[in-house]
Amino acid sequence: MSDYQLWRYLEQYAELRNGWWYGIAALPAIILAISAYLLMILAMRRQKNLAIAGLWLLLAGIPAVLIGPSFYVSLSLGAAAQRIGFNTPANEQGIARAQALQLSAALDQVATLGITGAALSVAAMLAAVILGGYAPQLTRTITETFEKVSETVTKTLTSVVGGGGRKRTVRSPYGKFKVERSATHSGTEHAVRDGIVIGKMNADIIITDPLVSRRHARVHVQDSRVLLEDLGSTNGTFVRRDGRDEELNGTPFELRHGDEVYLGPPDEPDAVVLRYIRES
Repeated sequence: MSDYQLWRYLEQYAELRNGWWYGIAALPAIILAISAYLLMILAMRRQKNLAIAGLWLLLAGIPAVLIGPSFYVSLSLGAAAQRIGFNTPANEQGIARAQALQLSAALDQVATLGITGAALSVAAMLAAVILGGYAPQLTRTITETFEKVSETVTKTLTSVVGGGGRKRTVRSPYGKFKVERSATHSGTEHAVRDGIVIGKMNADIIITDPLVSRRHARVHVQDSRVLLEDLGSTNGTFVRRDGRDEELNGTPFELRHGDEVYLGPPDEPDAVVLRYIRES
């Protein structure tokens, strides 16, 4: 009688409940447990206290100990059953149902230990990430990936939505910004309103060029005057007027018709240039 036939018999006639664990989960679980233990070894390289390092390595090894028996059973059910006194017969007719029920109960208990070990493997891996100082790197990687995906989606939507049809007329009593230099947004126009934010993400005027921060600058309207404020951007905000460049340092700067706003240093070829237009 093959292992496959014995598995089927136990599931159909001997009330085996956790047979799925052996078929699809035991192998991934043991791989996860071993990976968590190896990661903990790497994390403990910086630990100078040997007692603490040994304790963490001991705890990280528990999941593999719990999962190991069920993994062994998944590889060879007949050999594992023989260890607890169950001799596999030549066919189903030779199986005593009472013994089969005992075997199923034992297998369910072993599977429960394996499931517990899999949950502890996840906890051990998270602990190793934190103890090894990998958490900031992981967070940074996730954030950078999210920003790249968001930037790609924004560029795609901009090209699809804004790329065709007639050019939209922008009107505002406070003027408008015209993007004169940008990798993907040149020629677009945006109405000036109080409180709008210019930036790469979470902004009213979205510009996805590399030098632009997520929230780069904010527009204020006070008594019909238009002021621009840098929001602590990485590459700075500059206003060019009459050939002179003014760097914004956090204090709102009043704009005039014809001013050039640079998102990024003016001498940087990749800096975005916006023209402020307010015709009386």
